[in-house]
Amino acid sequence: MPASSGSASSLIFASSATVAAVFAAYRIYRWSSGRNREAGDHRVTVSLPPWATEENYFSRTYDTDDEMMALAVELSARNVAEKTGGPFGCAIYKRNLETGCAELVSVGMNRVVPLHNSTLHGETVAIQMAQRKLKNFALSPEEDDGGERRYQ
Repeated sequence: MPASSGSASSLIFASSATVAAVFAAYRIYRWSSGRNREAGDHRVTVSLPPWATEENYFSRTYDTDDEMMALAVELSARNVAEKTGGPFGCAIYKRNLETGCAELVSVGMNRVVPLHNSTLHGETVAIQMAQRKLKNFALSPEEDDGGERRYQ
């Protein structure tokens, strides 16, 4: 093995060890200062911006695909205008197959930057909000297991 290769590996290891030591010291400082003691830093919070919960999106009637898509676009534009996240909106509906009308189940918008979480894209936020509202991880009635599914 060339000497330069061994040196590079050693430098990377030393750098990683230094970062780990600094991170550990910072965590001890935060814990001892009382910040986040209750949460223990083991919680992830997903929330909608205040404007999204104040709007009457859920009292509207959605008869066409265009109307449903318009809400997603509206959420996206509003999220940027209010400076509460990126330009991505999503809406999840439950459609009555007999009438064609749709009921809004949940909305979501990009919350990556304000909540410091790279997974909070508009669609993932909408899915999480729908699952919470329905109290089920499955959004399809065919997959409803009543909490009895056993994994092998």
